[in-house]
Amino acid sequence: MQNPPKDIDTARDAGVIQPAGDEGGVPRRGGACMSIQTWSDTIRVAELQDDPAFSDDIAALTEQVEQGGMFDVVLDFRGVRYLNSSNIAKLLRLRKAIILRQRRLVLAGVGTQVWGMFLVTGLEKIFEFADSVDTALLTVQIAGSVPEEV
Repeated sequence: MQNPPKDIDTARDAGVIQPAGDEGGVPRRGGACMSIQTWSDTIRVAELQDDPAFSDDIAALTEQVEQGGMFDVVLDFRGVRYLNSSNIAKLLRLRKAIILRQRRLVLAGVGTQVWGMFLVTGLEKIFEFADSVDTALLTVQIAGSVPEEV
């Protein structure tokens, strides 16, 4: 089996990453397609934006996992500027579904304001973070699927 590309931009350019779904993505409110991409058979990368897209993307990922999806998830937070209580509840539900399947959830590229929200709520202790999507992908690939702390 061929090794995956070393970074997400190279993979996207090489056509290795494909949007999930048969039609190039799943429609969300407003007609745009969410950006949940298949990095490999066992890894999905979601490029998140602020609400309402955030809620739609997390709900879609949670549904895929709860319907038997056996993959690790990297959430790219570079496009997220704020989180509300509903967003946090959806993240916790996704985390629970992923951990029950002994897979990993890594949050990447979290900005200062959003990081502050994780600190204030104490959630920085239960989520796994990486500085970038590339680092998150390496973490998942090198460490395997089972998270260190359940």
